[in-house]
Amino acid sequence: MHRTLNFRPARFFEGAEPRVEYYYEDGGQFVRKRIRLKHIADKRERKRYAQALCSEINEKFYSGWHPHMEGDTGDSLKKAISFYLGNFLPPRPDSVRTYNSVCKTFLEWAEKRKIDSFPATSFNKKRALEFLAAINSAKKLSARTYNNYVGLLRTVFNKLKEHQFVNENPFEGIGKKRSQDKHRKVIPMDILKKIRHWCNEHQPEMILPMKLTYYCGIRPTEICRLRVHNIQLDRGLIYIDADQAKDHESAPISLPVHLIEDLATHISMARSTDYLISGADLMPGTTPTDGRALAKKWDRMRRNLGLEDIYQFYSLKDTGALAIARNIDSPIELKDQFRHSSLDTTSMYIRKAKPVANQNIARMKEDW
Repeated sequence: MHRTLNFRPARFFEGAEPRVEYYYEDGGQFVRKRIRLKHIADKRERKRYAQALCSEINEKFYSGWHPHMEGDTGDSLKKAISFYLGNFLPPRPDSVRTYNSVCKTFLEWAEKRKIDSFPATSFNKKRALEFLAAINSAKKLSARTYNNYVGLLRTVFNKLKEHQFVNENPFEGIGKKRSQDKHRKVIPMDILKKIRHWCNEHQPEMILPMKLTYYCGIRPTEICRLRVHNIQLDRGLIYIDADQAKDHESAPISLPVHLIEDLATHISMARSTDYLISGADLMPGTTPTDGRALAKKWDRMRRNLGLEDIYQFYSLKDTGALAIARNIDSPIELKDQFRHSSLDTTSMYIRKAKPVANQNIARMKEDW
């Protein structure tokens, strides 16, 4: 039996007012919906998008969709992303920069494809994959960065779905790439000494942050969030608060005696509320240092010494973990000091620092 349709399929009309039109039934009458396309100047591009849009709308209609399912569908993709940026950015400056950067890249791509003014509801999984492929090709993204794009935009569109800008999250179900080994390497002792010597001569302000990462496993962004009151010299500890830590968990970290002495000198004239490092000289102050400032100073050193980019600032954490692993009795000590999420990570450093032959294998007799 033929079913009466409650819509009239979308069609593309060219001429003085290029547009896509479709009709849907509302209260016993058909309502006309127009999507104007005059803003797409190139006629071939306009026709291509119009045909794709018609196919998409009709496919939704035939699958049982109705405009009432989505409420107000007039908000554009650009307006939806702007709504997110204006209301839901995370509080941390580093995260704000990341979200702004990714969303800006996304909107630039959408504008280039001339779909930024299309309804946000028309942005589907196919287009999400098209964006990821385009940005991956243009920027030669690492697996980690690609996965960050997927995860971040999934978060953005979840919030847009919650606020009814879209009906489905187009980034949901898109798989992430398998991460490769970290693009950094443990720093050999001879190179480590060259780095220390060069910084002593040219960037002495970098010695303290480097020590905090090497001996304490404190990440560069965490160092920039530390305040003077986090330093407990009388107890030989740095106490990182939950809102300063990447994993959002507070933790005490032990200080070697020489680092206690360095910190005592560093904060001798500072107020308890000062940031531990501030300004170009990385002395205590009222404004936090941007984590990128440490990376820039590190890169300057690396270029002057002609070191490969596999030796990154964060390599100090891996290098320090191996050094500490050689001087401890229990893996728990290293786990607590470097705030590893599990003993599996700690055990990896222990095995590298103190390789031990498997005795069961050692006792095997020759059998062939």
